[in-house]
Amino acid sequence: MGLAAGTLVGIAVMLGLSLLLSFGPKAPPAHPQPITALARNVPDVIFKAPSFTGFVNQNGQKISSGDFNGKVQVVSFLFPLCTSMCPVIASHIVNLEQQVKQAGLADRVRMVSFNVAAGKTSPAEMADFMREYGGDPKSSMWQFLTSSPQAMSRVVRHGYHEYFQMISLEAENKIFAQQQKAGTYNYLPNMQNKLADKVNPDFDITHSSSIILVGPHGNVRYVMNDADTVPIPVLLQKVKSLLKLGRS
Repeated sequence: MGLAAGTLVGIAVMLGLSLLLSFGPKAPPAHPQPITALARNVPDVIFKAPSFTGFVNQNGQKISSGDFNGKVQVVSFLFPLCTSMCPVIASHIVNLEQQVKQAGLADRVRMVSFNVAAGKTSPAEMADFMREYGGDPKSSMWQFLTSSPQAMSRVVRHGYHEYFQMISLEAENKIFAQQQKAGTYNYLPNMQNKLADKVNPDFDITHSSSIILVGPHGNVRYVMNDADTVPIPVLLQKVKSLLKLGRS
């Protein structure tokens, strides 16, 4: 999908989600303000990335935050049965992964996605999702992580200050009906997801579409909303700038 098309999809989805959430749970708190000043072309530290242990990747392997020490992390928030923003973001991750490899940085960068449907979807489904959008589940570069719902909430909501909320399709459809009646409904385009078609879930997850860049020392430096609209060359340049900063 081209950048212009991705932008239109991102705008449509986020407008729809903002209206959806106006009927549902409260929005998440804002990200913390920068806590220390450093660097020239690299922003201040925003907050420390959360630590975790005992998470599981798409291959069933145990992963902890310490496994990413010394590496730049490109962090995203997805779930395998998503039919809105996740397929677009997954394609972006795959394209960035290829650019990182071509730049000779494969051993210094990791794509880290947190499964916001933890407890409702499996590592095997996570691997299938990655394959559908061009990823290689056997590659160590892209780590799609799951855990208990409680641990995922701690890391995503309280650690990265990002929003996600499960909602039944029945409740979601009622909200859409209310929006249509009020004249506030915005069309949410569905992206193709063969796994979702096969599983036919009875729930959806409303969640942020951010990409967060974490430096090699575990400090969050960039929080970018609407991840599908950020050009891959811009992401790559930001990754390189973090690798050059010894105290990132």
